[in-house]
Amino acid sequence: MSTDQAIGAIDLQNRLISCLRTCDALQEAANIGLAVSGGGDSMALMQAAAKAFAGSRHRLFVATVDHRLREGAADEAAFVGRSATALGLPHDTLVWEDSSGPGNLQDRARRARYTLLTDWAKAKDISCLVLGHTADDQAETVLMRLRREAGVDGLSSMDETRIEQGVMLVRPFLTLRRSELRRFLQNLDVDWVDDPSNEDLAFERIRMRRATEQLAELGVSVENLAQVAENMSRVRSALQWSTARAAHECVSVRAGAVVFEQNSYQRLPDEIANRLLKGALKWLTRQPYAPRRGAMDRAVATARTHGTTTLCGCQVQVSKGRVWIFREFNAVNSLICRLNESWDGRWELSGPVETGQIIKALGPHGLQYCENWRDLDCPAAVLHSVAAVWKGDEMMACPSAGLDNGWAASLSPSEDEFYQSFLSH
Repeated sequence: MSTDQAIGAIDLQNRLISCLRTCDALQEAANIGLAVSGGGDSMALMQAAAKAFAGSRHRLFVATVDHRLREGAADEAAFVGRSATALGLPHDTLVWEDSSGPGNLQDRARRARYTLLTDWAKAKDISCLVLGHTADDQAETVLMRLRREAGVDGLSSMDETRIEQGVMLVRPFLTLRRSELRRFLQNLDVDWVDDPSNEDLAFERIRMRRATEQLAELGVSVENLAQVAENMSRVRSALQWSTARAAHECVSVRAGAVVFEQNSYQRLPDEIANRLLKGALKWLTRQPYAPRRGAMDRAVATARTHGTTTLCGCQVQVSKGRVWIFREFNAVNSLICRLNESWDGRWELSGPVETGQIIKALGPHGLQYCENWRDLDCPAAVLHSVAAVWKGDEMMACPSAGLDNGWAASLSPSEDEFYQSFLSH
């Protein structure tokens, strides 16, 4: 290696180490997890992290996910394990046991990967999980989202830090190129695994990877696309702030339902109105994704005018100048749980327990026990889908419908978390 090459190698190594050492989230963490697949990006991450935190108070842990989707995956996980051991780092292989099921396989594999990694992190008291995503990943994602006619959120860049299932995900290399990470490994004479699927054009991301090479010839570089994603992130932040402000001005939570003051909602810009309704649906269902744009547009139109519509297991109903968004009775009618469990994933009931009691939806039959429910100024359909205590065919208590009998009801996530949700992504 020439003197210039040696200086370049040192500069590159210092850049990678600086990305890790200057990350506030990592500085505050005692235990740091590294997600390492064996590819060039994650192997560079492991090597750089070992150098960056050598002799520090931080403890590093390494995990590899084996999706069992192709031959050689177990060998690659073992390769990472040997590499981690050589650096003095503990390593675990996390296996996806159930790859069968409906839906897009790659999307299910991605979700399973994050679940396995975050569960592993929580079990080891790891507060930060570090991923090796680069500027190239940013650019490829932008192109994939463009093909799907994505809006601002879809075109926004990955965040350097975000919370996933209670664990902080950290991406310190988002400003670096994939080629730089591989050059760093070459300088160290460290091998990595080339996943054969990275050449398979059946995968959309690989097609977009090839497209970035063609676009570069036209002057549209990876750096250009990554900057577009960063620009969209700034726009997203402004929209989130505006939506959160609108939520505080025209939204309330009543009987577990989200309620818009229709006059105020009608005056909102289309994008803010859409985001507000989408946030309500996600809070009610605890699902990460809202319906597609067409269904959302139709629901917004109903909320701004009159009538009722259903989507995502919820109902949107306009009544007396208010827009009520609540769980559809048919979506929760069959849900039954014990008193110490969360009903519909969001209702917690506490009170004088008796043998044989269960929690299920109030429904039309249960509402007959609540003589004063009309005083609540709440549509009957909203109350049909709230949690109630039953014993056999007798409805014992329903605090949300005005019949508490010593019982109290609370929501998780809470009303405050609903408002805060518009400032997170």
